[in-house]
Amino acid sequence: MTTKPKDILDSPSNPATSSGMQSLLKPSEIPRILTIGVRTYWRWVSSGRLPHPDLREGRVVRWRRETVDTWLDSRCW
Repeated sequence: MTTKPKDILDSPSNPATSSGMQSLLKPSEIPRILTIGVRTYWRWVSSGRLPHPDLREGRVVRWRRETVDTWLDSRCW
């Protein structure tokens, strides 16, 4: 049986649902949170500047909000 990404996100073993974490963020939500443009987001992705995703299953990547907030707080602007 093949597991689909949606099944992983909805699974009771998913850390986001089992430990009461906030829902996972999609890549399309990251530029809005960081207040950057979409092109800047993709440049940061290709350069490895963003934090590693908390979930990576095939082409599906997701971040916990606290991962993004912690990364943002640690940046020296």
